[in-house]
Amino acid sequence: MFTIVYLVPIGLASSMRMRLLAIGIFLAVLIVGSAIALTGTPSRRIPTSRAEKFVGLTAFGESIAAIVGLIVGFVTGNWWPFGVLLLGSVALHFISLAVAFFRRADYIAIACIFISLTMAIVNPLETLWDSWAIAGALAAASTAMYVIVIGRSLRHSNSSS
Repeated sequence: MFTIVYLVPIGLASSMRMRLLAIGIFLAVLIVGSAIALTGTPSRRIPTSRAEKFVGLTAFGESIAAIVGLIVGFVTGNWWPFGVLLLGSVALHFISLAVAFFRRADYIAIACIFISLTMAIVNPLETLWDSWAIAGALAAASTAMYVIVIGRSLRHSNSSS
């Protein structure tokens, strides 16, 4: 679901050039990131109960951040906090996933999310939607790549049991 949310700003970018650039970034990160993340055998690391709880807590935090950001955006008309809150919570979630599962995909996703978060924090308000189109493309590619990697891990664990 969050992948779709991250793609929305592409439609709000100021020009077709920015939209195409964002789509290209999305596809490049998804394809290259998935190829890197899927090389070798999937991680067999079993997370501790504390790590699992932190993953769950940070996943819940993403939803809360999205709701708070949407409320602030609709009430004030200022959408800058939405991107910072959402991408900041996603960064924490991806860190928790990396600690819990130690997969290549976690580190690729962390790099993309931190670039997205930086763009959300430092962008000038007059180019907010253009910056968010690129940041959203990176975030969407990260989450889509992660779904692909989890799917492969599940198939791999089902076939080996």
